[in-house]
Amino acid sequence: MQTPNLVQLSQNVNEQGAQLRYLTESVLDLRRRVTAISAEWKLHQMGKRPRFPVEFMSQFGEDLFFWELFGGRFEGFYIEVGAYDGYRASVTYAFEAVGWTGLLVEPLPRRFAECAARRAASRVVHSALGKRGASGEIEITAVKDDEWDMSSYTGDHPMQRASLDQTKFEREKVRVPLTSMDAVLEATPGGPPAIDFAMIDVEGSEVDVLEGFDLRKWRPRALMLEDNTFGKDLRLTNYMKGQPYLFFGWLGVNQIYIRNDDQELIRRAPLVRV
Repeated sequence: MQTPNLVQLSQNVNEQGAQLRYLTESVLDLRRRVTAISAEWKLHQMGKRPRFPVEFMSQFGEDLFFWELFGGRFEGFYIEVGAYDGYRASVTYAFEAVGWTGLLVEPLPRRFAECAARRAASRVVHSALGKRGASGEIEITAVKDDEWDMSSYTGDHPMQRASLDQTKFEREKVRVPLTSMDAVLEATPGGPPAIDFAMIDVEGSEVDVLEGFDLRKWRPRALMLEDNTFGKDLRLTNYMKGQPYLFFGWLGVNQIYIRNDDQELIRRAPLVRV
């Protein structure tokens, strides 16, 4: 019996893995396109027009998940922390296009300006978010690259440093405003509407943001929280165990939570597939 060539086997496995990833991304891209066309057609039937072309832009289909979770509604209120330029990899772009409004928070000065210009129907805040009572300024490690600046981070995060150390991109320290989500919401004229969902993507500082976001007071119906450690760092999981939310699984690098008294979404969430 001929001994298997381990090098060749490894190459075959890698090639098959690459093909599977390509097919998965192709299917996801097709779903993005079909869902966008369907949304625009439904708006047309309602005698309405989108604010701008409907595009589902998220990295892992997070926007498709929320779209199905909320039954393809054309109005609602979202929060996106780490909104970047309001377009690339945005979880909320398609929602604003069809009629939703929301709150977008972005600390990088240039990306905040782009987001504010692009997302006129949302309130766009230039700030990093921290724990309850956070104020003043905070230092951000900003990546000087038009793609990798998405990986800019606050504080000291060894995981982020290790990932960036594998690149040749320059980094710089930038000071930006600091506040808490509670303070931002309390400053909303007339108070914020009921929050349908919140997406928090802050490169390792998710727990700090949550400690300044009173979930019992503001009661977002659904949460998606980035966790690039895939659960190895237990801080986020342990924090959420003390909150009135049920864990519903993962989408890409994101943990999904539904408020534990929201029977409608609790019934619907297991049926959503992305």
